[in-house]
Amino acid sequence: MGVEQSWDRSLRTRWFIPPLITCLMSACVIGAGLFFLHSGWVAILLYHSILLGSLIIWRRGEKPEIILRGFHIGAVIGLVSLSFGMGWMFYEFIQHLDPHGTYVIKQLSRTGLTPLGVIPFLVYVSTINPALEEFYWRRNYATPGGWVHDVFYALLHAPMFIYFGKLTPVQAMLPVVGLILAGALWRAVARKVDGLASSIIGHGSGDFAMLLAIVLIAK
Repeated sequence: MGVEQSWDRSLRTRWFIPPLITCLMSACVIGAGLFFLHSGWVAILLYHSILLGSLIIWRRGEKPEIILRGFHIGAVIGLVSLSFGMGWMFYEFIQHLDPHGTYVIKQLSRTGLTPLGVIPFLVYVSTINPALEEFYWRRNYATPGGWVHDVFYALLHAPMFIYFGKLTPVQAMLPVVGLILAGALWRAVARKVDGLASSIIGHGSGDFAMLLAIVLIAK
């Protein structure tokens, strides 16, 4: 019994407490970057700094090679198709709340994401961001209870949905639930193919589709 309790405590410490701290800190810096500093770049770079710092402080031995492992063409096609479907649903949802895009246009301009400036941001968010996020939040794809990471991952995006989507905190829970399900799917695929490559591509497609939806609404 003592050994089991010790193992449970160790697992909770390794896979629950550090990600919870990372989630809370990430939500704070994303919120600060958007609502107070009014910069999309500052928000995402601060967030990525938190992820990198957490990886350094709470090392668990996973090697970055799993980022390049696990490519499966069928999984990629399915995930990319689903990602663009989710992007379309997000577009319809936000357009319903902001039919003329006036709020989204104002928020994009406040963050410095001009029509030209949004292109490098879109590239960064669709490439570097999914690789870093998948490695941090889904690298424990073979660990029981890893789904908790998917919840933390989704929740930290709430400030972004509130800022760009003209959503109340309660309304923001709808896309958050969507991200929880997406994260669980990416985790399941990573477990199936034993690597993160396919889920990174699917994740990047989702990031691209959602940001593209915001840009299209603002046109």
